[in-house]
Amino acid sequence: MIFSVKRCAPISVASLLAVSSAFGATAFINQIGYRSNDAKEFTIADASGAVKILDASGQVVLSAVPSEVSYWAPSGQNVQRVDFSELKQPGTYSIQIGGQIVRSDLKIVDDTFEEVLKASLKWYYYQRASMALEETYAGQWKRSAGHTTGSISLHSSTGESGTIQSLKGWYDAGDYGRYIVNSGITTYTLLSLYEHFPNYFGTLKWNIPADGALPDLLAEIKYNLDWMLSMQAADGGVYGGFSSLTRLRFVV
Repeated sequence: MIFSVKRCAPISVASLLAVSSAFGATAFINQIGYRSNDAKEFTIADASGAVKILDASGQVVLSAVPSEVSYWAPSGQNVQRVDFSELKQPGTYSIQIGGQIVRSDLKIVDDTFEEVLKASLKWYYYQRASMALEETYAGQWKRSAGHTTGSISLHSSTGESGTIQSLKGWYDAGDYGRYIVNSGITTYTLLSLYEHFPNYFGTLKWNIPADGALPDLLAEIKYNLDWMLSMQAADGGVYGGFSSLTRLRFVV
């Protein structure tokens, strides 16, 4: 697959350049949307002519005055900023430059960052070990459970032999590893979210199989804390983590 990506990359770039050349003006926006009362702007490149914002019915709701043209070296384009802060009505709008619609996905929506937050927190559910990801919660990313026996062989570097029982937790990245250090800072960060904003995270939900007695955030944290607790040795120390003997790449 890597070789295919390398072979295709020049073709993709050429196509993008062709599209940009064909349409001329381009508008770069915050794709997750803008909140009503925030300062709002987007950037246009290689543009000429009047800049207007149209509502869903095609009516012009704002005629904007772009900033002075400046050259942006990283992209090799002449760019201008367009401030549209005075437009506050939630909705989806189109950007028209020189009489041509260049995009129709300019959104003003007040819960835009909440959707990003929920999508980010849902990532931990997708990384759960020892449980199946059901279609009800995972949609197209459903999968069967992995590592359900919980029997982990101790490496000789521990000075011990035998096995321990260890279930749950989050897969660390694209493989099956689970590590206490990485897990610790991550769990702390999530706990800090709840500590600072208990009222908000006490009710926020993002469709995970959580204990009804716990907010979703605490339920997700507990799933990993259960694993961390299983990694404590008899003498009070903590095993650093575990992985396959042969490093696997991008299997999760």
